[in-house]
Amino acid sequence: VSLGEEGGLACYLAQLSQKVQGIVPQQVSDKARTVISSYNHAVCFGEDEATIGSCTEDGESIRASLADGDVEDIVDAALDLQDEVEIMHINVDLPEVDVVAVLKDAVCEVQAVSGQPLQLETAHAAALEAALRRYNGKAMVKCAAEDVEKLLPIVKKYGAVVAVSAAAEEAV
Repeated sequence: VSLGEEGGLACYLAQLSQKVQGIVPQQVSDKARTVISSYNHAVCFGEDEATIGSCTEDGESIRASLADGDVEDIVDAALDLQDEVEIMHINVDLPEVDVVAVLKDAVCEVQAVSGQPLQLETAHAAALEAALRRYNGKAMVKCAAEDVEKLLPIVKKYGAVVAVSAAAEEAV
């Protein structure tokens, strides 16, 4: 049946309906797994230990470049780490940094060169929203206990996984 012919689509749909009649869909079940992912890698927690490496712990040199809005050092660190870790950690929360712009750019640039899932750490709701909006996959968000309430709606909106301290778990 050609879909371009007159009545072709209706005929095709009728045949398809007959073929699937009586097929019962499988039940969706809760897998009880916590998974984060990028566009091509997934890390499932609870099966094995996951290694996390930071792209933003090189001290003063990275601070200066982040203050200028340059994420090249983060990208270089991600390239160095990609064969050693399963999850890359990014934290750009510094007083002299435009956190919204830099975190968003860091997420985009790191995902352009590496397939590892990301753990984003920030206390800034606007920065987290901008970064998660552009994140390709399911991210992990690390936050301090005092930031849980303001960040949790954003984490939920984008389906991210949140990592909080034990003291913050009571608030959740």
